[in-house]
Amino acid sequence: LQLWTLIFESALYPALSLESNLGDFVLNASFGGGAFLFFGLVNDGAFESVFLPELSVAYRLGKRKIFSVGTGVMFLIAPGTADLDEFAFIGNAFARWTF
Repeated sequence: LQLWTLIFESALYPALSLESNLGDFVLNASFGGGAFLFFGLVNDGAFESVFLPELSVAYRLGKRKIFSVGTGVMFLIAPGTADLDEFAFIGNAFARWTF
């Protein structure tokens, strides 16, 4: 089995993250944006009023609790550039190891 991914563009931005452990569950909330560094096909930097809040929940598995599976949602908010009645979001599912 071979899996491939092709990344055209990446973005680096500051973010504040809060995490709470509730037994085997982990709740995570983060808020980032305001300044971006893009690299890939287009290399650029920008100070924009675009913000990316994210919420996720994960369940830890195994004896040492280093593997977790979860789901989350990320929003795109751009005040002043978009109607606040409409906003973008994307849902995700993930599996991760924490060391």
